[in-house]
Amino acid sequence: MLIIALVAALLAFPSLAYAACEGQDWRAQLTPEAMQEIRDRLAQVPFHRGIAFEAVRGESRLTLFGTVRVYDPGVHVPDDIAARIRSADLVLLEATPEVMTAFRQALAEDYSLSFDVDGPGLRSRLAPREWAILLRALLVRGIETEVVERMRPWFAAAMLEHAPCDVAASAGGGKILDDRVEALAREAGAAVGGLDEDAGRLLSYFSGLPEGEQLDLLRLTLASHTSDGSQIVTLVRSWQDGEVAVGWEAARARAVALTGDGAAVKEWFDRLHQVLVVARNREWMRRLLEWSEAVPHIVVAVGAMHLPGEDGLLRLLERRSFAIRRLILAP
Repeated sequence: MLIIALVAALLAFPSLAYAACEGQDWRAQLTPEAMQEIRDRLAQVPFHRGIAFEAVRGESRLTLFGTVRVYDPGVHVPDDIAARIRSADLVLLEATPEVMTAFRQALAEDYSLSFDVDGPGLRSRLAPREWAILLRALLVRGIETEVVERMRPWFAAAMLEHAPCDVAASAGGGKILDDRVEALAREAGAAVGGLDEDAGRLLSYFSGLPEGEQLDLLRLTLASHTSDGSQIVTLVRSWQDGEVAVGWEAARARAVALTGDGAAVKEWFDRLHQVLVVARNREWMRRLLEWSEAVPHIVVAVGAMHLPGEDGLLRLLERRSFAIRRLILAP
């Protein structure tokens, strides 16, 4: 769910007053036994702890920094990473500002990418409870019922990704972590590039999904949706603790508790991870390896969930003879 936030800028309503996100850390709501089960399971997952790593092969040195796309002031670039950004030959983001501008422009110019004016509408394709959650959440954001009903499922899910408090922080001039990384790089005169090659490819991850997968994505988002800032609080605090994977599993456990359908939630989470994390990692590796052959020191700033696991960037680099070590960041 970390990648859908790319379209969060579409939600920046200036009328919202800034308010820090408040809510419950979902990790604290689970029983000690449930949390221990999660941590025991994750102990088998490569690189499941930490948000910063170094990968070295010969003369090539990569610094990988896991980010979260929220506007919360508690999320910042650690001093150790800032120093590496300033000394880097190249800083790679998921997508450059130019690609993101083209992404938003494509959505603005072709409404069919985000709206289905001729289809049956979301109301008829969602369960009554799901439709009620979606409608209530978007009415609060000032979006009319008729507009909600005509949204493509992926776009409706995108609308829910940021709580009103985080949207307000954006409208108040807040910057996401990726933007802060980019600003540091440009101030230092480092080259800046993007792992997503163009806006069309980026759009394909969302609008190119089959309708059934888009609906599953929306149902997953609705299953874990809260009207307060608990989703942001959980994400930020788990990132600060260096255990974003634990936060992901806590969200999964919460979705199971709310829906009562563990099999469906597992399917939704696994599919989301496969499409938006695993598939992108494999494409990114091709470009990353090419750059590593030509540029000595690269800083890679991507969503933190792209780093851990057998299909994470760290494991993929390790399989290509990079030596990986976790960076212990100063408080």
